[in-house]
Amino acid sequence: MAQIHNELYIEEIEEEQETLNEKYKNDDTPQEGYEQQKSEQILYYELESKQQEELKYKIKKIEYSVDGEAIKNYLKQQQVEIPAIIQDSEEEKDSTIVKSTNEAAQENKRDNHYKKDNNEQKSRTLFGVSRFDSRIEFAALDANYPEEKQMLLTAKSVGMIVEKKQLKKVSKNYYQLNTTRTLANTYNVCPETAFKEQPIAGVGTAFVIGDNQFITAKHVFEKDPKKYAIVFGYKVLNKINTVENIIAERDIYFVEKITKSSNQLDICEFTTNKQFYGIPLSIEKQKQAKFNTSVYMIGHPLGLPKKLTLKASINKADHPQYFLTTLDSFAGNSGSPVFDKTTHKVIGVMVSGELDFIFNGTCYKEKSCSPPYCLGEKVVRITSFIN
Repeated sequence: MAQIHNELYIEEIEEEQETLNEKYKNDDTPQEGYEQQKSEQILYYELESKQQEELKYKIKKIEYSVDGEAIKNYLKQQQVEIPAIIQDSEEEKDSTIVKSTNEAAQENKRDNHYKKDNNEQKSRTLFGVSRFDSRIEFAALDANYPEEKQMLLTAKSVGMIVEKKQLKKVSKNYYQLNTTRTLANTYNVCPETAFKEQPIAGVGTAFVIGDNQFITAKHVFEKDPKKYAIVFGYKVLNKINTVENIIAERDIYFVEKITKSSNQLDICEFTTNKQFYGIPLSIEKQKQAKFNTSVYMIGHPLGLPKKLTLKASINKADHPQYFLTTLDSFAGNSGSPVFDKTTHKVIGVMVSGELDFIFNGTCYKEKSCSPPYCLGEKVVRITSFIN
């Protein structure tokens, strides 16, 4: 359901940034290989043998505070060829991702610009698709801004839940996701509906809290949990709405079993067939979310490519197990993590909300309202489930 926001709305949002994910060719597969994790604080590269795969996972866990020399020494000890992306330059220490010459030059130019103007703001105001809908594509974010960089990093640990039957193996290491259905050709939505031409493929959202531990809304698993998979990387890549429907096997995780669940909270924790290659999300386990806290959400509304939902806050927080928000949440956002906008820690799990669409006699239009005329979207406190 779209929430009406009081902030000044600008009709034209800033031109979307060129995708941060550059892909490398792999002659053995029909698609390009690993995407460079430019916004992450981890090293990510391809290792082919079983021994190297195990080593890759260990190296990915090395935090950015470890300098390049330490990583190179570790690789030498394991008798693994040092990837070309690890350089000898002293300037590259304390960074596990080596920037290209052009990137380094741009960063120096940007840093010098900040030094020249002490009033330069390292943040900006982001706008959704309309004054009634604060959802935004991740391709529109710019990692040069610290807050957006953190959101880009956080998003990598949020995946889409799909039924296994929607995945078709097309090669040894790749699957094709069924993206034949769009919002427009599946539901009788009105012409002005946002993202109506984008493909819908998922049934919910899940996020990572451990090596192979995930959390979602319990009602998402309408069938046997083993009939579902978690897909990462399903998002719009650029301003012309390119969506990647060829998914690498490393980005697909099959549900193994439910390890913890609560019918009352409508939350469940489950494990997958392998360890997650990235970093689990940070969970707020102590501080209780309070009224008027600014929040944002990452998920797959209506089964669409991943969206960031902004311009929201907690509008009711008097219940010990959940709170209500002004988030623009839709079916498919069930299981989405909700973050404190200041700390970027998970404070809740989206489970339900207001009606998404209303029929106007011809087509289905997004329902729009603002408190007190609508209660808001229900988010279960993460502390109610984990603690």
